[in-house]
Amino acid sequence: MIPSRNISEISLPENAVFIARTKKVFARAVDLLGPQTQLLLATADGMAVATHNDDEEPSARVAALSCALLSLSESFSGEVLGVTNNEISVSSDGGHAVLLRLALRGHPYLVCLSTKDHTTNLAIALRLTRDVGKKLASIVNY
Repeated sequence: MIPSRNISEISLPENAVFIARTKKVFARAVDLLGPQTQLLLATADGMAVATHNDDEEPSARVAALSCALLSLSESFSGEVLGVTNNEISVSSDGGHAVLLRLALRGHPYLVCLSTKDHTTNLAIALRLTRDVGKKLASIVNY
């Protein structure tokens, strides 16, 4: 019997170089959208890997909620559309959030970008989230 392993035990090494590069990518995105922007990289099982800020408690909650929401949306999409989705967006009068599933070294991760600036265009937030995902993949999937 193969022992059960948590995805965060077999995924990317959370080393200082990777975290520093990720934070630089996040900082560029925050520069584009403004200081009310939050970015998070999490494992598919809801563990926060990196954020652009150092506030761990909200990041841990957002990572867990993001994982659950993206998983639920994938199930919904599979049932309704016949295919699963790789992203989800949430929009309100108070801002937007975009979740993006991506693979890093063959393991599933997600990026969460949120902005509380209600003047930010959702399409811009979506495009920027996709760009962040591509940049992180290029850093890691060498």
